[in-house]
Amino acid sequence: MRHRTDLDRRGAASRDLRERRGELIAEIMRAQVRVCATEAAQVELLGRLLQDGLDESRRQNVDLYWGVQEAATEAAVALDLSERVTTRLMELGHRLRGELPCTLEAWREGRLTRRHVEVIEHESVGLSGDELRRFEDELLHVAAGGATPARLRRRAQRLRELHDPEAKADRHEAALAERRVTVDAAPDGMAWLNVLLSAVDARAGADRGRQIARQVRDAELAGRHDRQQHLVTESSEPRTPTQLQADVLRDLLIEGEIPAILASPPVHPANLVAATPLGRGVRARGGGPGPVDALRGDDAIPADRAGHGPIDARTARRLAARAVGLERLLTDPDTDVAVGLGRKVYRPTAELRRLILTRDGTCRFPGCQRVAEHCEIDHTVNWEWGGRTDPDNLACLCRRHHVMKHQTDWVVRQRGGGALEWGSPTGATYRTEPEAVLSGISRRG
Repeated sequence: MRHRTDLDRRGAASRDLRERRGELIAEIMRAQVRVCATEAAQVELLGRLLQDGLDESRRQNVDLYWGVQEAATEAAVALDLSERVTTRLMELGHRLRGELPCTLEAWREGRLTRRHVEVIEHESVGLSGDELRRFEDELLHVAAGGATPARLRRRAQRLRELHDPEAKADRHEAALAERRVTVDAAPDGMAWLNVLLSAVDARAGADRGRQIARQVRDAELAGRHDRQQHLVTESSEPRTPTQLQADVLRDLLIEGEIPAILASPPVHPANLVAATPLGRGVRARGGGPGPVDALRGDDAIPADRAGHGPIDARTARRLAARAVGLERLLTDPDTDVAVGLGRKVYRPTAELRRLILTRDGTCRFPGCQRVAEHCEIDHTVNWEWGGRTDPDNLACLCRRHHVMKHQTDWVVRQRGGGALEWGSPTGATYRTEPEAVLSGISRRG
């Protein structure tokens, strides 16, 4: 009886906690709406200030640039902002008022955040008329479905790619000409080294550093179990994966090579055996919807870079020429739809795993942008509860959100086509969409 009373007490406390959290989340969302409305009002006024500077310059027949800068300088001083930032906000407000009124209205009503608005404004540059209206409507619909700014940007880039792939390639070539290296000071004797590269090269470089760092840690662990190989010293590797990745990239850049085994603190060369250097480089891997046609020379079909989004067909062909191989997604030969494994096998095959990674693109928890390649494949309905190893019961979750799904009151349901519906502990509902749309689903077993 005492045990039941304790359980009842705990249940009541849990209900009180959910209600209290629910009220706090609701108040946070109301505050967010107020913040959005205030920001939208300020940016709209700055847009009006820019228009006033243009009108006054035309009336006095003076240089339009200086007419705008005069207004921007005064606003910057009043706001304690740089003139560059203030001018950018003025330009944003001016364009929203004149060309993207629906986006401005959604922002004013709290349905969009500033980052969402900036994505729509930036990605719509160069469009006009009915084309701009359709583009804006589509992105507003995507944003209303709960897309994060990063996911909204990828959807916008995909739309632009499908509409005008040649323009995408030309913009990329122009942007590539701006590649550069900068150094920004940081506190305590540190500094940020920034390298502006193509997204493909930048992510490939980061992936290479991560792979080598993982090999270093694996070698250290293996050495602790096999002392005869003398791969590491007696002390275990003290560096975190993040520190290891930074050290790897530092050695590659400054020393020009990476030793077979990194150790901290440094060890005498006699304690290391000859081994193949780690991280000889990374190569592209083919897979996903569309790339085959892109590789055949069809510039109208975009390819995808995992975790980044669409890339133009010319870049895809350049990567494919150096690829270690191309992978075919698991599909039915008669229907050309994705094939599942039903209840026959718990662990997805390599082909099915590749299909899920390609479809999802990132972790499918709301707001998480961890690349699918670094996530785990989760059965939405647990295997032990009758869940099937099928595409409509599998999704990518990073380790953190995978564990959270099982250890907290967050719940998730598949809603068809790869869409997931998440229920929060306080009862709120969030929907996430896959990066790629597959033609259909079929099952085995």
